[in-house]
Amino acid sequence: MATHQKKHNKDRVTNSKELIIRDQSQGEKYGEVVRATGNCRFECRFLDNSTTNAALAGKLIKGPHKQRITPGDFVLLQALIDKNKYYIIHKYSPDDKKKLAKNGELTQINAIEQIGTTVMMESEIANKKEKVINDIDDIAELIENI
Repeated sequence: MATHQKKHNKDRVTNSKELIIRDQSQGEKYGEVVRATGNCRFECRFLDNSTTNAALAGKLIKGPHKQRITPGDFVLLQALIDKNKYYIIHKYSPDDKKKLAKNGELTQINAIEQIGTTVMMESEIANKKEKVINDIDDIAELIENI
């Protein structure tokens, strides 16, 4: 007779994972970890190349969602309302970063990605729109001349 039962952690679901997108109303921003400063604190760079210090949220330090944060990781930062401080609330995998870029969430990245995908800056997008508008004007002029 076995009275021992195995413990199963049914709360962990690793297969179904949703892509977490920032919520600007809550003061969330995307960033990249530049370096660790110690005591679960990191220096992070936003998409506009400004830097800030951010602490690691408690859920990422301990528990089933524990994450190891290293320089070069892409993270989601949340600002505190009363202070100019940020917390790292989510770490993105390289695949998640590709999905965010594909969805158009990362339009302000200036550096070339390490993954191999590049994202156009807003100025490049504006230049392409201007080129399209110029082409339409040229077509309209050609039609008028005919």
